[in-house]
Amino acid sequence: MKQKITDYLDEIYGGTFTATHLQKLVTRLESAKRLITQRRKKHWDESDVVLITYADQFHSNDLKPLPTFNQFYHQWLQSIFSHVHLLPFYPWSSDDGFSVIDYHQVASEAGEWQDIQQLGECSHLMFDFVCNHMSAKSEWFKNYLQQHPGFEDFFIAVDPQTDLSAVTRPRALPLLTPFQVMTPTY
Repeated sequence: MKQKITDYLDEIYGGTFTATHLQKLVTRLESAKRLITQRRKKHWDESDVVLITYADQFHSNDLKPLPTFNQFYHQWLQSIFSHVHLLPFYPWSSDDGFSVIDYHQVASEAGEWQDIQQLGECSHLMFDFVCNHMSAKSEWFKNYLQQHPGFEDFFIAVDPQTDLSAVTRPRALPLLTPFQVMTPTY
């Protein structure tokens, strides 16, 4: 299995992913293994129903949205929906949660990790990882702009002369945003 992972990572990162990186990745995966719930023995079928919602969709006067959703789900939805797909619940700066600032946090205005853990105790959870979107306000992007070691290839810099007229984007904002990088990457 390690060799297969190494082959994939070599293909993605062009040989810059070392044995040390692999060992760190394996160590992290092993430590996270205990958090992964048991796989269901059966495949999905017509009895599985998935509720897709944003983490901040349910409101009450005295609770944040995630604990409010937990209460509502327990009372009204648990018998109907076996799975809950939470759209991005991380701190974000734009794009309705898809411009992630920090993947390790739950947006404080929505709730906290404990709320998500409680929801996971009574439903099968799914999340959007959103690895192809990141906020310009994230530490990773700031480290990229400063060209800190390990971050210099985390983002794609496009030569301003590149013709992108054929790119369609269903957003009001421009496709690209100019930033000053310590050392140009193109």
